[in-house]
Amino acid sequence: MKRGKWILDEILGAPPPPPPPNVPELNEASKDRPDAKTLSLRQRLELHRADPQCFGCHRRMDTLGLGMENFDPIGRWRENESGKRIDVAGVLPTGEKFSTPGQLKKILAACREDFARWLTEKMFVFALGRAPERCDRREIKRVVESPRRNEYRFSTLIEEVVTSYPFRHRRL
Repeated sequence: MKRGKWILDEILGAPPPPPPPNVPELNEASKDRPDAKTLSLRQRLELHRADPQCFGCHRRMDTLGLGMENFDPIGRWRENESGKRIDVAGVLPTGEKFSTPGQLKKILAACREDFARWLTEKMFVFALGRAPERCDRREIKRVVESPRRNEYRFSTLIEEVVTSYPFRHRRL
């Protein structure tokens, strides 16, 4: 599920592995079913997850993506899709339950440490013009500590990145 993958990739910094070879896309996998047109996205995903090759990754991403299904592809709020009520409820692999996008947001907001680490790495990529290297890890860890002590203020993160050793001594 694209939304769940995006949350894992861009918000939590925990991307799922690439799909195994020869695994069909979600729409392709269910097209041979006579009831394919009447199945909800949740039902199609459940069929897809039934394949043991797909279960591991989809277990992590589908619940996150389905939790955002009230938003259409351009971000408008919707209650129904194709005349059926959208079910956004889910249970994350950690056991946390939610039944609305707002509850999912609160769960994700509690992942401050993961988000701060990931955002710090992204800021280093932007600031240095390269991916963080092994020698940067200790400095990234130090930079993550400072916003934590300062209520995760973005301004603190920026200040720490631009005063960090890798930024001040970057190769041009």
